[in-house]
Amino acid sequence: MARFVVNCQRTFSECTRLALSDNVETDSGPIITRMETMQRSISWARGRLIEPDLADEMQDIISEFLQELRTLTQQQVGQGYRARQVVGRTTIG
Repeated sequence: MARFVVNCQRTFSECTRLALSDNVETDSGPIITRMETMQRSISWARGRLIEPDLADEMQDIISEFLQELRTLTQQQVGQGYRARQVVGRTTIG
């Protein structure tokens, strides 16, 4: 049990560090994938390797992290450069 929780903590810390780096807006996919994989592992381990209450708490923290990361990524993508669209003779944008 302790090893599983320590590995989850290590993965979460690494993903947090990567999310705070300058490149997260361009490539948050690997971070999201790792966190979603960890969520599935915790779901499996719930009641088997870790107490259900601890698993639920870990799931809540990961869900909140993923929500924040997705929101941040969407905001940064939305602020990027958009070329004007020309439809017929009308310029849009």
